[in-house]
Amino acid sequence: MEYNYIDLELPSGTLWCDRNLGASESRSLGNYYAWKESYQKDNYTLQNYYLTNGSDTAQFVLSGGWRMPTYDDVQELIKFCQIIDKGEFYIFKRRKYGAELIIPKAGMIDGLFLDTSKEPLFWTSTPFDSDKAYYCVSRRILCDPVLPKYVGLNIRPVCSKQV
Repeated sequence: MEYNYIDLELPSGTLWCDRNLGASESRSLGNYYAWKESYQKDNYTLQNYYLTNGSDTAQFVLSGGWRMPTYDDVQELIKFCQIIDKGEFYIFKRRKYGAELIIPKAGMIDGLFLDTSKEPLFWTSTPFDSDKAYYCVSRRILCDPVLPKYVGLNIRPVCSKQV
């Protein structure tokens, strides 16, 4: 599966992937991962969370310079894009440039249960503390909340313009 980037002409030059890691297209949910783990599992619990090498999930699974977005990458996306709620997904776009990024409301897996009521979108690579990390949540489109690192969320890779 080939991943493509979407250039929203953000000031940092960050390019956003056209889909979640493991998704067949932009509106598909894709795979769920605990924070910085490189594999999917059937059950997301504290007892089976193993951050072995602290590697970036997107870097490990993909090649070509892809990585997990940072807290600052997400803040930039929110600041510079118009955000349109389409029910099951959001569209982030910059009118001036015409490009748009579609991100599904994928929810999270805690234990065995897929919970879409909290509407997390994806992990960032930015830790909050030793047990929690920042993620992007869709209810208010922000990146301030934190979740336990063992919870399963989607990954939306980014890369730089040099790739």
